[in-house]
Amino acid sequence: FLGVINIITKDAAQAAGAHLSVQAGSQGTAGALFRYGNGTDDLQYRLTVSDQRRDRFDTQAEKTTTRHLDLRVDYQVSATDELTTTFALSRGDWRQGVAGDIADPVRGLDVDSEHFQTKFRRVIDAENEWFVQFYHTRLHKADDFLALLPSPPFPPSFLVPVDFGYTQWRDDIEFQRIARLSDTLRVVWGTEARSEGVKAPGYFYNQDAPSGTLYRLFGNAEWRLSPEWIVNAGAMAEHHYLSGLDVSPRLALNFLPSADHALRASISRAYRSPTFFEESGDQRFFTLSGMPVDRVFAPSTGLQAEQILSRELGYVGHIRPLSLQVDVRFFNDSLTRLIGDRNIGDPGSLINPKLFQYANLLDATIRGGDTQLRWTPRRWLDLILSYARVKIDSPDVDIAASAPRNNFSALGIFKLDSGWEASAGVYKQDYMVWLSDGDYTKAFTRVDARLAKRWESRGRQVEVALVGQNLGGQRYAEFRDNNLFSRRAYLSLMLDW
Repeated sequence: FLGVINIITKDAAQAAGAHLSVQAGSQGTAGALFRYGNGTDDLQYRLTVSDQRRDRFDTQAEKTTTRHLDLRVDYQVSATDELTTTFALSRGDWRQGVAGDIADPVRGLDVDSEHFQTKFRRVIDAENEWFVQFYHTRLHKADDFLALLPSPPFPPSFLVPVDFGYTQWRDDIEFQRIARLSDTLRVVWGTEARSEGVKAPGYFYNQDAPSGTLYRLFGNAEWRLSPEWIVNAGAMAEHHYLSGLDVSPRLALNFLPSADHALRASISRAYRSPTFFEESGDQRFFTLSGMPVDRVFAPSTGLQAEQILSRELGYVGHIRPLSLQVDVRFFNDSLTRLIGDRNIGDPGSLINPKLFQYANLLDATIRGGDTQLRWTPRRWLDLILSYARVKIDSPDVDIAASAPRNNFSALGIFKLDSGWEASAGVYKQDYMVWLSDGDYTKAFTRVDARLAKRWESRGRQVEVALVGQNLGGQRYAEFRDNNLFSRRAYLSLMLDW
């Protein structure tokens, strides 16, 4: 809704051979990863297995162990056709909770996920191609425990079974076509269908697993008016199972005075449909004997999709005489129909008279800008500076403070002689309030550093690195007050052959 995360994985052929890395250090940090890739001209595969362990925060309750396996296979069917398949499994044994807290006791969590994706792609020529892909994901978390009811009015023996576990799944199929219609016009269009659902008895009292199917049709055109001017225009029509039909248009104008400089202006509208829990969540708690003691959330009376109208001005440039790359953006986002929870009251509750229900309650305006400067004056030196300033206007004080006003980072990478490399980063962030069940977090400054040495031994590439995190020693909170992150360090060893 407010951004896009785009992850591009390596082709199997880009990870040929064997790779082994291990880590060990403070805060329970220990891990190992092994990857092997091989194949023929037409068939390439890559297999990865890993085991990672660490204490996420200073409390001993926040321990995690995560094991992962994934396999990718790329098959060149013909000169124009390729088939890519990925399969992944993950399993986590985590600890969570607060020592001495009867409502959130220290306990173990079992978290596992699976992912499968297959994609067929046909490249007609350099300007024309299409693909069809299918993927399936499933995420399961087991988190059930007994909470002790406060006294009075209950004796200490009154226990409440709590189930915060859930199983989510999604199946998606998509078709996309890229084509050049003329020397000045390129288009991309496609369609998508997605089925998803969740099973979580602790969040949806007396309901079957909520599920639904959404459908999308999208298209975008790139029209080169002249060598210096490009227009991008597109839209996506989506029919969502909870919020109905929405159309999201986008228009952008790009001016390229030279190959090293580009200015852009864009305006777009988009939507975020409600989640299953926002729409129909019904959370209740009972004693072991079945006596109702509290109701926390009630289903909504019907929600509309949140809406954002985004306006943006930007500049991307490469000032070659100064070896400087610049990326600057100014934005103004108007958000309406934001979904929030309100207390509708539950006088029948034996613990808490508050009962929450989601509704389209709020509006907000987000204004600001961000910039990134990358300076590479020498072959061995790379400096990256980033700064963002954001101001949120909203009648809700938590939303108004839900992003840091100032956010700054500086990263320096130094490639030294004889295989040595060093890097250091400084990250400074203002205070903010996390929404949902997060807390107020104070401003903090974090300093990280890394020193590595790489060499070749008997045909193997070897790297040893020492990494330090939060070296300033100032503990800071992440999301919740008790999630404290302090100084830590670890060693890593990496082998490639």
